[in-house]
Amino acid sequence: MQWIVLLLVLLAGCPNDNGDGLRRGAAEGASNTLGAFSPWVTTPWPQKTAQDANSLNWVAVNDAVSGQTTEDFRSVNTGYPPPNDVIPWMGTHWHSDVFGQNLDVVVLTNETNDAQFASDYASQITVTPQMVVNRMIAFCADAPTTVTCFVTTVNIPPQWPSGDIYNFIVAENSLITATFPAKKVIDFTTGFSDPSLYINNAGSHFDQDGHDLRGQRAYNAILNY
Repeated sequence: MQWIVLLLVLLAGCPNDNGDGLRRGAAEGASNTLGAFSPWVTTPWPQKTAQDANSLNWVAVNDAVSGQTTEDFRSVNTGYPPPNDVIPWMGTHWHSDVFGQNLDVVVLTNETNDAQFASDYASQITVTPQMVVNRMIAFCADAPTTVTCFVTTVNIPPQWPSGDIYNFIVAENSLITATFPAKKVIDFTTGFSDPSLYINNAGSHFDQDGHDLRGQRAYNAILNY
């Protein structure tokens, strides 16, 4: 499993540092944070955030893993022969041990995996939008008082204009905006259904334009907190 750690060193205009004289942040997410499956992506959005903040001397780092989900789907039988009937990366990959990195900011990135897996394997598991948001609440509750926990809404790829996955994501986003303070919610939904932001104008994985837009949204939210 590939890990890349992106560390954001945040200066003026952002959440206060924890006393060490620097402002550090980490992005937790999945393939659309990692930049996986996208050979056209040279700068995943956490790095784009750092580039946008170049004048503030941000340095880049990314705590994403390919296939991250907020709920643990390791009990799912995918139908493939053993030992691949349970996909290892279908486990929960938001790790609270990220807080051991002397952080000041965490961006907890919510992805489409939960809605898709909940729909694809509905006969085996029951996962609701509220369960996902409860996981987000628990994660941020684990954060030290010196760490500001930002959360994101979920993008709606053009391949799901309606149906179960679409409805799940809409419900997630409503709960997220109702649960967390507005200044701590980064909008990764508005404008993100544009096909031009995705590989080959289809699918659920961003091309570089999609990562650039996420980077701008994250930068603005953290800068204006």
